[in-house]
Parts: sequence; C-alpha cells; structure tokens
Amino acid sequence: DDLERQGLPTSIEVQVSINLPPAISSVSAPSTVIQGDTFTMTAQTVTDDESISQVVFFRDANGDGILDGSDLSLGTGIRSGESWSLDVDTAGLPVGATTLFAQAIDNRGAESTPVAVTVQIEERVNQSPSIGSISGPGSAAMNSSFTLQASDVVDPDGTVDRVEFYL
Repeated sequence: DDLERQGLPTSIEVQVSINLPPAISSVSAPSTVIQGDTFTMTAQTVTDDESISQVVFFRDANGDGILDGSDLSLGTGIRSGESWSLDVDTAGLPVGATTLFAQAIDNRGAESTPVAVTVQIEERVNQSPSIGSISGPGSAAMNSSFTLQASDVVDPDGTVDRVEFYL
C-alpha cells in the first residue's frame, strides 16, 4: 500500500471431495427361466467410496445391449450385506434371450456402470393331466344310471377343470 505497510499473510485451506461412482462386481441370474415363473437376480459386491442408496434393475426393452432411456425398470433391489437382489416376474417377458441390467446409485447421485446378464426365457409347455385310476360298477343294466369315479387326478402345471367320461 502507499504507507508501505504489509498485511498479514493469509492462507485458505480448500478441501476438494471427489465422488467416485459405485461399482458392481457381477450380476447373477439363472441362465434359463420358464415364462410365467419368478426368478431372483442379484447384484453382487456393490461398493462405493461413501454409501449406496439403491440398486435398480432394468430390462433391455429395445434389444440394443445398452442401458438407455427406452429400457424398462424392473424395480429397486433389497440390500443384504454388499449384495442387492430383486425377484423378477417373467409373465410379461417375451420368449427368447433377454438382457437385464443392474445399476447402483450412491448417496450423492453418482451411477455405476451398468452390469448386464442374459437370461433365456422359454415358453411354458402345457403338460397333460393324468388320472391314477377309474372305478365304477363291474356291470350295469341297460337304460340304468351308474357312477364312475376318477381318482388321483393331477395336473402337474395347473389345475384340473373337469373330468369327462366317454362310453
């Protein structure tokens, strides 16, 4: 200054905090699922420099193999330790190979690189019901009524609607 005074030296300490994105080591799911069944997919070893807020699971709706705005959210996972899991219902999924993604989001909004897994959705084949035994009278008079009974009637992939008898 004009009076040749010198001010006291000042220093400012600045702390810069970099928010690193979270990471998912892998995603697991069964390789094959029957259409209409439910399966669990799991994002394993999800880590961050601070904390994970959520892991969201998606279906590659446009089939391009890249997580983008046209893909469908399947929901947010449930945390167990460093893993996050979601039960996925395949009722509306098309038959064939389906790519699914998991993406972690941390407490400050940083997103992980999406991790993909492919699941083969197979068509449910309707299995025929079976009848264990049929019982009825050994003989019947002409123009009389009698009762037939089917026992141990089982449909392995559904319910039996009715049993019809043909004479």
